[in-house]
Amino acid sequence: VAARPHLGHARFQLGRALVRQDRIKEGAALMGEALASLPAPKPEHYIERARALADASPHNEESAIASLDEGIARMGPVVALVEMAADLEAERGNYNAGISRIETLPAPLKTSPAWLLRKGELHWAAGDWAKARIAFESATRAIDRLPPRRKATAAFQQLRARLMLLLARSNPTE
Repeated sequence: VAARPHLGHARFQLGRALVRQDRIKEGAALMGEALASLPAPKPEHYIERARALADASPHNEESAIASLDEGIARMGPVVALVEMAADLEAERGNYNAGISRIETLPAPLKTSPAWLLRKGELHWAAGDWAKARIAFESATRAIDRLPPRRKATAAFQQLRARLMLLLARSNPTE
């Protein structure tokens, strides 16, 4: 790596090895340098770096989110990057920031039942039960609009059952 510093993949591997040796700061820095030099990094590279940073210390979540933001700036709102960033924001108690991240997704994605459910959960955690209920209702309607074969799948049936439970819990009159 020292002889050929232009080899971004090799530098990333060295960063990965350093992280595994609990040399997180040094490894994450090397991973960052490697990412900057890679012509076409993958979302997984940014996710791995962010996980290393987040796992190193609970106080590193901001650095982990910054790593994901680098990937988002470079590749656009890739679902895996946005999802992890929203999760990290929620872990920090920044529920509205997590919701804002979901809003960066393309319309077909952010209006899917699963993302509407996640948005509702974040509103719920933030204490905004009215917006949570709206998101849960929107997710239920999105499932209802699916073709019969698709909404009959076990995954969508489970999702709908979960939504019904959350809607029942969010209704103060019931």
